[in-house]
Amino acid sequence: LESPGLPGRGREAAGTSFAAPHVSGVINLMLARGIEPSRIGPILEASAVDLGPAGWDGDYGHGLLNAYWALEEAVSFQVSVEKKAGGSWQQVKTFEKPLRDGELEPFVLAPGLYRVEAWLDMGKAGLLDRGDYYYRSPPLVLDDDSQVQAHLVLAELD
Repeated sequence: LESPGLPGRGREAAGTSFAAPHVSGVINLMLARGIEPSRIGPILEASAVDLGPAGWDGDYGHGLLNAYWALEEAVSFQVSVEKKAGGSWQQVKTFEKPLRDGELEPFVLAPGLYRVEAWLDMGKAGLLDRGDYYYRSPPLVLDDDSQVQAHLVLAELD
């Protein structure tokens, strides 16, 4: 940390001593919102942005605290698979995916033209709007032997 008023007198530091006040503050805000104490730990863990190797690790713990996601209890997002049929997209599979769960379970689709959408609803409930996180794949052509791997990167909508 560099002291703005005292150039050259700051020092670099990191660790739990710096994270603890931030986490404590978010916990207090969560309690003030009426979130049950027994749910706070799981929500903090599930809403943290994973850093380093997947999952908990010695350098980053559970990851970077995302105060907004924790306060909004954002622990999962929606995934929708749509198939092009007769000029329009029709939903064929939808499921909820935990934020902290890296891999999607494989599933089988009939040959056709598909796209994948993923959505973390953080704005007005049920409306794709500012503050939401969203991803839509380009069209994916599947034939009888196709295997597709999707890397879903949700970006915040402005």
